[in-house]
Amino acid sequence: MFIDTMGINSPTMANADTQSEDILGKDTFLTLLVAQLRHQDPLNPMEGTEFTAQLAQFSSLEQLQNVNDNLSNMQVNQAEELIFNAMDFMGKEVDVQGNDLTLAEDTPAKGGFSMEASGDCVLTVFDVHGTTVKKIPMGFMEPGTHSFEWDGTGDDGSTLEEGIYNFAVTAVDGTGQALPVETFMSGRVDRVNIEGGTPMLYVGDVPVTLPSVRNVRMPAET
Repeated sequence: MFIDTMGINSPTMANADTQSEDILGKDTFLTLLVAQLRHQDPLNPMEGTEFTAQLAQFSSLEQLQNVNDNLSNMQVNQAEELIFNAMDFMGKEVDVQGNDLTLAEDTPAKGGFSMEASGDCVLTVFDVHGTTVKKIPMGFMEPGTHSFEWDGTGDDGSTLEEGIYNFAVTAVDGTGQALPVETFMSGRVDRVNIEGGTPMLYVGDVPVTLPSVRNVRMPAET
């Protein structure tokens, strides 16, 4: 009896694999190889070159499985490291790329922006529907990073509801040419969600990914 392990990709074997949805592992491969050696025809033994080729195939399969195991372990370690890093943000003030503002009771919403050239700047705050609720002329600003606080009042002087708002900063130079502006939100990390293996920070109700954090600092009162 001769078991041809070199023909594992034949149509018959392929159909069997498809039906069983099983992947040939190194243990199965070794079992087939040993069975082949036991039941080979004594009058027509397997040639040395064929046997060597099958051993090389087994060695390659084992190495690939070891590499896969190592990669899996690395992914687990990286996921755990991300979780620990995320927990370290709890209670700290962060600057986050974006244009969200979190307005809470007795706490002004904080944000900031940066630009590479001097210009006349205007801060505009929008509600969740995109409607302008506040426009604040900020005057002529120098190049660099600037921060601001919004007290939650609208253009009519009324106090707006708590929640998430958006903002934009427009800047023009002395010739009236618009300047590029990068915006960011500032706030304290209140909680960390580690479900799903990807940690998510929360500044108020705003979800924040770790890569979007551009600056971290201890709260002023501590």
